[in-house]
Amino acid sequence: IVAKRLVELFYRQFLIDSLFHADPHPGNFLVQSGPTIVFLDFGAVEPVRPQLKKGMIRFLQGLMSKNDDLAFDGIQEMGFVHPEGNRELLEKTVRHYFNKLVNLKIEDYGNIRVDEVIDKQDYRMVRDNLRELSASIIYPEGYFFIERTLVILFGLIAALDPKVNALELGFPYAMKMILGQIEEDFSARQAASTPAAPSTAVAASATSGTSRG
Repeated sequence: IVAKRLVELFYRQFLIDSLFHADPHPGNFLVQSGPTIVFLDFGAVEPVRPQLKKGMIRFLQGLMSKNDDLAFDGIQEMGFVHPEGNRELLEKTVRHYFNKLVNLKIEDYGNIRVDEVIDKQDYRMVRDNLRELSASIIYPEGYFFIERTLVILFGLIAALDPKVNALELGFPYAMKMILGQIEEDFSARQAASTPAAPSTAVAASATSGTSRG
């Protein structure tokens, strides 16, 4: 229960509050009955930039639907794709590993074997294209603390409860944001398709011209 609650709190911080505790080691939490989780030490609190937040939501949407198009769109939205890199190679690599990720059957998240994710063929593919892949990726501004926080958090969750799928726990928060974005886009399209009413100044000018005639 504590592991699940902790993950939910961080997804809320990332995807709804846009402000997160960037140092989630065990000494920075107190667990009270409920469970209520008390955060300590706010020396490392970071904002989530709008571009990163939008991309994270799109990537989670791709995970929810097992859609590699949405997942790559999310990576691109976050700012990882270098405009002068080999986009085709990067996209092919991302899609390959994404499809392996969504089809993995993991029972113990505290003991994931590397060979379950990366086989010999994968090693050869990455090795042969490593330089070109590296030149095709940008590290977006503001992502360092998100990555660091997720690595520490997922390690802590795996230690607390190895059966908790931390990624899936973020889906309800991503869905809430996705629905909000759909509603926002719909409102924007409605506003764009509605003819604008003439301004008061234009209407007054037209009336004045008519009366002079």
